[in-house]
Amino acid sequence: MNVVCKYCKALHFIAERSGGRKDDPVFSTCCQRGVVPLRPIPEPPAILRQLLSHDTRQARSFRNAIRQYNCAFAFTSLGVEIDESVGRGGGPYVFRIKGALHHRMGSLLPDPGGQSRYAQIYIHDSSTAHRQRLDNNPGLDSDVMLDLQNMVEQSNPYAAKFRHACEIARRRGNADNVKVSLHLDKDTDRRRYNLPAANEVAVIIPGDGETGAWDRDIILHLRTPAPDSGEPALQRVSMGSSMYLPLQYPLL
Repeated sequence: MNVVCKYCKALHFIAERSGGRKDDPVFSTCCQRGVVPLRPIPEPPAILRQLLSHDTRQARSFRNAIRQYNCAFAFTSLGVEIDESVGRGGGPYVFRIKGALHHRMGSLLPDPGGQSRYAQIYIHDSSTAHRQRLDNNPGLDSDVMLDLQNMVEQSNPYAAKFRHACEIARRRGNADNVKVSLHLDKDTDRRRYNLPAANEVAVIIPGDGETGAWDRDIILHLRTPAPDSGEPALQRVSMGSSMYLPLQYPLL
């Protein structure tokens, strides 16, 4: 991708041009030939920018394992059915799935005796969360993980709201019956993936959780639902939700 759109500066392959000449190409998939104004991409936090661009040992280590670092801070897990019929012999590893790939989110508390993972880690205090992420990812750099954790806690609206929601739930008592709803304001543009304002991210829903169910994106239980409750232990995040990408790729 080394050809720049002359209108919005997006990068393209030359074969993607929709008009013009090879020495003066025009592209339509980015800004519709200058018709759609695109806001500049916000600058990442300083620590992330350094890890992405500097040539230090920690920065190189981060880039080499960037997907694993991202997974360490992801709120959701990937749900796939892996096709085991390929890749059994020698040669490169083959990852092939059956059907669709989707993102899943479960309860905010692990099963008794189980380790916290994904969104469950965000309800812990900082030191506990750091230890848990290192336990789950023993090959990652402790200092880099701590820097990233501080960055996420300071700049990610979901991280702050997850912890705040659970604090409120625990203060209420009878926490097993409390649900947390990640809510997208119905008046916002659902085709965009902007970070939401604080009052658009999470609320505590007392009671049975049925009131207003039509305008919710994701509902989370503090604990995994009972087997006879009829409610799934893991729920899928809709691809149309503005939370689909930020919850799975908090660093990328």
